[in-house]
Amino acid sequence: MSAWIELVKEKYALGKKTNKEYSLKQAILAAKKDYKKPNATTLSKKTRKHKKTKGKKGKKGKSAKQRK
Repeated sequence: MSAWIELVKEKYALGKKTNKEYSLKQAILAAKKDYKKPNATTLSKKTRKHKKTKGKKGKKGKSAKQRK
């Protein structure tokens, strides 16, 4: 499992021991304060390709010859 999941599980277990009403949301917020992301160089970043939009070509429905 990832380091994030392990940290949340740890925070949840500790919180549950002290408070029976401790929620997973509280564990996530507590883990967020302590979590350090791994270096960006080790992870590959996904990129999206953007669609190219075609520019407008004059008036709709009329060709250049018909406009003259």
